[in-house]
Amino acid sequence: MTRHSGMRQVSRSRRPRGSSKNIWGGLIIVAVLVGFIGVGLTTFFLNSKKTTLDPLTLCPSSGVESKTVILIDRTDPLDEMQQRELEIYLRDIKASIPIHASISIYGMDQAESKMLEPEIFVCNPGDGKNISPWLANPALIKKIWQKKFSDKLDSTIARLMEPLEVPNSPIMETIKTVSIAEFIGEKNKAIKKRFVIVSDMIQHTLSYSQYTQSADFQAYKRNSAYQHHLADLNGVKVEIIYIRRHNSNNVQGKSHIQFWQQYVHSMGGVLIKVKSIN
Repeated sequence: MTRHSGMRQVSRSRRPRGSSKNIWGGLIIVAVLVGFIGVGLTTFFLNSKKTTLDPLTLCPSSGVESKTVILIDRTDPLDEMQQRELEIYLRDIKASIPIHASISIYGMDQAESKMLEPEIFVCNPGDGKNISPWLANPALIKKIWQKKFSDKLDSTIARLMEPLEVPNSPIMETIKTVSIAEFIGEKNKAIKKRFVIVSDMIQHTLSYSQYTQSADFQAYKRNSAYQHHLADLNGVKVEIIYIRRHNSNNVQGKSHIQFWQQYVHSMGGVLIKVKSIN
């Protein structure tokens, strides 16, 4: 009786052959299904967050969170070394534009009282470096970035570096024009604003000329031209790429830069950088 009972116990403890394989197979199938669901949910989430871009400007239809505006003074020529150095700085600025942020470039001529249109207005769509090939086509994104952003900026900058050699340099008037076009209004209040001015910064018009008047900001404020030059630079971070003129040492220099620092501050902006190109 005892032997038969033991034999029955042994036979009960046996499992059907292949049951372990079935369990592991089921677990693998479940894991694969969970993976597919995860990828699907991730793709859905990313696509739902995908930014819709304007086909011409490449800017988000919802608007930009930051903008860079460049003003290039064309009223005097650059020598070859200055031009090469400027190209490097402008290339660095282009590389610093965040994805979906805008860049506008204006050229300054001798016009004192007309509104200017940007020579180019475009947003950085991104070059596809950090895009997964599962979610998009990095090569196509890179092609769009190259053709519609990078190359267009380079050609615009090259054209604006060709001088006009005109008698007047209405720097203050042009700053005012750009401020109206780019910085004022409710839609610009929450936007990060960067303003890069490429110029020798020597204002020269009939109403006010730094060739004949000292770089004394308080004296300038007493000039009637000051009220005419008032611009709204509130919340704007200003950078100056300061083109040195070898025949203007009596005008340019430390006191001249201090004048422009006071000017920017009086208009509500902050001069954060001055880079000289000699």
